[in-house]
Amino acid sequence: MTLSIIATSAVGQSLEEIPDAEKIVSNGFNEVLDAIDYRTVSMINLIPLVNKLLFWRKVIANRQREKSESLSSNIDLLDLLLSASDDDGQELSNNEIKDEALTFILAGHETTAKACRKEVACVVPDGQKLTSENINELNVIGAVLNETLRLIPPAPCITRECANEHIIGQGSQNEVRMPK
Repeated sequence: MTLSIIATSAVGQSLEEIPDAEKIVSNGFNEVLDAIDYRTVSMINLIPLVNKLLFWRKVIANRQREKSESLSSNIDLLDLLLSASDDDGQELSNNEIKDEALTFILAGHETTAKACRKEVACVVPDGQKLTSENINELNVIGAVLNETLRLIPPAPCITRECANEHIIGQGSQNEVRMPK
């Protein structure tokens, strides 16, 4: 009904007067939706950070060849995607697996970001500044920071230089000499 009114207003002709108008319009809408879907998925690959992540090809290929294991003690998303099939019994392609994983990761990122923003809005009312008193109330942000530091420590190794030579376990079979 709405489409008929718009067509009449825009081109001065009713859709009911055009043979197969419903089919033509339906096909047109499907083509537009397919184009939007294609561009959305294709454009994601143009985001430099996302496109450069080695995750997409290397991790999927390694897991398929059983050269890598999940860090999870349970089945993870990639395991589920690798074992998934469509209604016809066809396994997902690597691109479909990549797209699904990317959707999950980006949605999780956005959800986490929203939770952090909401927490700050609740703890620090409009116009006020974050203080040392209310910073401890930011539990979600604290958990995100702790997990980030666990996964990507800022100092994954500590290099030190001995000021003096030391022998650890001197006189034992496991003696270790630390040179200056």
